[in-house]
Amino acid sequence: TKMSELFIKCPNKEACLGSTNQDREPTGHCDDGYQGNVCADCKDEWSKTGPYECSPCPAAWANALRLAAILMFAMSLVLFMIRSTLLGSRRKKAVTSVYLKIFANYLQIIVLTASLELNWPDEVQEMHDTQNQVASVSEQLISFDCFLKQAEDGNDGGMRIYHQKLIMMALLPVFLIMFPGVIWGLYWKIKAPTEKVWSKYLTTIIILLFMAHPSVVKMMFSVFSCKELGDGNSYLNADFEIQCWTDNHIKWAVLVATPSLIAWGIGIPLVAWYMMAKHRHRLDDKEVKSKFGFLFIGYKKKQYYWELVILYRKIAMASIAVFLYSIERPIQALIIMGVIGLALHVQQRRLPFESRELNEMETRSLIVSGITIYCGLYYLSSEVSVASRWTLFLLIVFANLYFLVIWIKYMLLTVPDYFKTKMPFLYRRFFLKTEKEREAFDQELLDLAMSGDEDARFALKKKGIDWKAERA
Repeated sequence: TKMSELFIKCPNKEACLGSTNQDREPTGHCDDGYQGNVCADCKDEWSKTGPYECSPCPAAWANALRLAAILMFAMSLVLFMIRSTLLGSRRKKAVTSVYLKIFANYLQIIVLTASLELNWPDEVQEMHDTQNQVASVSEQLISFDCFLKQAEDGNDGGMRIYHQKLIMMALLPVFLIMFPGVIWGLYWKIKAPTEKVWSKYLTTIIILLFMAHPSVVKMMFSVFSCKELGDGNSYLNADFEIQCWTDNHIKWAVLVATPSLIAWGIGIPLVAWYMMAKHRHRLDDKEVKSKFGFLFIGYKKKQYYWELVILYRKIAMASIAVFLYSIERPIQALIIMGVIGLALHVQQRRLPFESRELNEMETRSLIVSGITIYCGLYYLSSEVSVASRWTLFLLIVFANLYFLVIWIKYMLLTVPDYFKTKMPFLYRRFFLKTEKEREAFDQELLDLAMSGDEDARFALKKKGIDWKAERA
């Protein structure tokens, strides 16, 4: 009413224009493209391009072109990971992909930290938004919502865009299991009927499922993430037009989200652990490495399962952020800090990675995440001075920049090894200085070529060496 003393904060302050003295509209007005509760919904012909942000839909052809580009990039990334894993089964060092996974884990924790309502100042929130955009770059580049149509009301059985995405994510693992089977089946039948492609197919689905796992779990958890808007009802954080705990919402939670969390969220890591445990005494075997190397390469043999520990840690933190949303923010943040502290303690005790650098990198990512949350707790107090708020802001920025600089440094140090693994002919030319080093490397290439390494064979061919004749 016009006499109401209740004010609800807009999640996107740019979308809420407020009211004017002329119309005295109690609920205020939304900016162009925005509508609904707290101006968090997008109008027709507008698409979500970030949390509570809407942009006009581009032309259909331009959007389709972007989609094609995103799919090509995703396929290239998957092929790169598959090829790296298969090559890693023949090489002793394959740490580039491990550094990439550590960085991805760091981004996911920081994005989770940003979702905690700790009264972040605008400067910190902008930094978190940037990190969130990096973690979900495809959502920023393509207006996927523009391909979908939604009902105005999602509470009486209407199909909102959110519901359509939920179904897609629930079925995504099924598609990721079946589609590679078709591709590898055609490859086997047409090009390599004598080649054993089962291990390559298994490698493909493991990489695809584990790359999609965080997104699937995040989407399913969002069904249970609700917020009160002051009218006595709670609404879905992902779509404030959907009221929580109505018959329709419970139907989606019970029939779609819960089975998906059990089957995909818990089931995929559990099946992966079982399959690795069966072969834990053969981790150096070439075939085992080619199948499961994506999961355990970079870890010590005794900690072959550590990737799954990290995965369940992220699930635990996400569940705390969702299911303990209604409790006091400091308590929620402290519980997540406790999980990070426990992970840091276990990391220091176990040192699961093979190299000191990888262990230090993982430790730094946990420390930076803990510092970010700890500093955020102070922003909940109105008694913190402006100088203290800026000090906390600088500490958060410095900690995150420190991690990024060290990570980039270690990634650059892997460049020679990357060329040695992926482009040995360039490695030989630009990274080896003496003739003795080149001769030793040529012998190593010959051994790899005889073991089936296509890159080594190509490098020898560029040098004019027939590896088949050498073997004979």
